[in-house]
Amino acid sequence: GWDDALPDELRDEWIAFFLLMFDLEDLEFDRALTPEAETDGDPWLIMFSDGALVSFGCCGYVRWRLKAGGFWCRLIMARGKIAPKFRATIPHMELSGATLSIRLEKFIKEKTKLPFERVIHLVDSSTVLGYLHKDNSSFKPYEGVRVSEIQAASNYKDGKILDWAWVDGPSNVADMTTKPVKPSEIGKKSRWQVGPWFLYTEFITWPIKFTF
Repeated sequence: GWDDALPDELRDEWIAFFLLMFDLEDLEFDRALTPEAETDGDPWLIMFSDGALVSFGCCGYVRWRLKAGGFWCRLIMARGKIAPKFRATIPHMELSGATLSIRLEKFIKEKTKLPFERVIHLVDSSTVLGYLHKDNSSFKPYEGVRVSEIQAASNYKDGKILDWAWVDGPSNVADMTTKPVKPSEIGKKSRWQVGPWFLYTEFITWPIKFTF
């Protein structure tokens, strides 16, 4: 009944959940998108996207090169959305995440006014990269509309789409937009706020692939 006590297993889960709410009080995010140290050149914008059966999302990071050596990165913004009611496939949700990523890129550029030297979009689905390198007219409406939007907003060289690459799942920080995470996992100095490790290395060493 409505007033019956919860089973012990559910009771323990609810207690654990409410205790996590107190941890949110200590959660802080830096607002600065530029480092205090002197920078060298214009920043890069790194976009990650991901999809799961129940949700999809994306996040964007600013990456500055420091004159003293090394790099400085911070989360700018992230978005997550619940999957539609009809049962979608993982490739559909991955593609929806990529579409959200291209929209968030435009929003970030408009609102931050930062002169990004380069924008890189990273996905952990080779299927998405395959979609983007094909003629959108060959797809069904769900895929065709999204592929067309991404292609129209992207740059090309020798007929190939630029700045979209594959990254392995564990390195794709956008995975955190598709599943529940604890406040302790997104606090200061976490990879959520400062980006994955490879953003602090030279681009040529990044664990990414532009082929599919």
